[in-house]
Amino acid sequence: MEASPEMQWSFVGSKARQHWLWYAYNTKTGGVLAYTFGPRTDETCRELLALLTPFNIGMITSDDWGSYGREVPKDKHLTGKIFTQRIERNNLTLAQPALSAWLVKQSASRVQ
Repeated sequence: MEASPEMQWSFVGSKARQHWLWYAYNTKTGGVLAYTFGPRTDETCRELLALLTPFNIGMITSDDWGSYGREVPKDKHLTGKIFTQRIERNNLTLAQPALSAWLVKQSASRVQ
């Protein structure tokens, strides 16, 4: 099985209060294998990788963000934009409902 880890952030109240969603995506089926919430640190990366242990992942594909390079075993890690295109598209799909809700709220506030 091949997995691709990814992070997305949002904020609560102000952009200074960032919250990160870390998740791993099955590159063959498109399903989410595991997820966790935490800061953008090596420790949170290790938490996500630990959640993937039961899946017997053969290869992890990612961008070249630092924690992935430090925490993913070198013999199971491929990096590059070519490997992250599907998951980046998935990020846009996940963000779309939130963006749509924000636009509706903005439109409604301008009408009043």
